[in-house]
Amino acid sequence: NGDGFKGFVHQIVIDKFLSKHASPEDIELYFCGPPLMNQAIIKMADDFGIPDENVRFDDFGG
Repeated sequence: NGDGFKGFVHQIVIDKFLSKHASPEDIELYFCGPPLMNQAIIKMADDFGIPDENVRFDDFGG
């Protein structure tokens, strides 16, 4: 039982970082996880205008 964030990681990133960033399209995003999480984060990046070339990930599912 930690004091950290809880919930889907992409929603935490939106709430705590992207929604407060002056230029989210300038962000470079690196993440790793299972396929469903990766799909959610890729959609989140697209929704915030982060270019595909600024998004990199490792897929734990294959």
